[in-house]
Amino acid sequence: MNRERMAEGIRTFLEGLLADRPAAGAPGAGPTDAARIAERVAAAFADDLCGGYAIDPAALLRPMPLDTAAGPVVLRDLRFVSLCAHHLLPYEGVAHVGFVPRGCHVGLGALARVVDALARRLTLQESLTAAIADTLERGLAPRAVVVVLEARHGCLAHRGARQPDHRLTTIERRGETAAELDRLVLGR
Repeated sequence: MNRERMAEGIRTFLEGLLADRPAAGAPGAGPTDAARIAERVAAAFADDLCGGYAIDPAALLRPMPLDTAAGPVVLRDLRFVSLCAHHLLPYEGVAHVGFVPRGCHVGLGALARVVDALARRLTLQESLTAAIADTLERGLAPRAVVVVLEARHGCLAHRGARQPDHRLTTIERRGETAAELDRLVLGR
């Protein structure tokens, strides 16, 4: 990522946004503050909101052999924040991840880190759901994977339809026994 170019673009945006404001406007939001604001926004995007681009999610999975057969593994309510690729507005929610092992397992923290690394990018929720399932399917070769994301989108809450109380649910199912995971992952 090129923070300098990011800050330059944000500074240009702010100068256009604040062009008609008097310099004596609200403190911290006037044209003279554009450079400082741009640097902070660029840092927030590079370090936090889009920091997942610097992480290889597949490398986070370190499969360990299983000595015996294992039943479904389900990890629910993993908090995440992502950025809508259409509007650059955040969406946030929870991920529920389940899989049926086939010869290997993985630390639970690795599942949470995969969700976080893939979420901290510009992506649509549907694409994020599929990317998490793809990563788990390739990295663990499980019998089945189910990924469910439930999120509230800034672009639907604060613009357009202005529906602050919505929740979007996306589901990705993979494998031969994905149906048996639905009850556990979806809580139904």
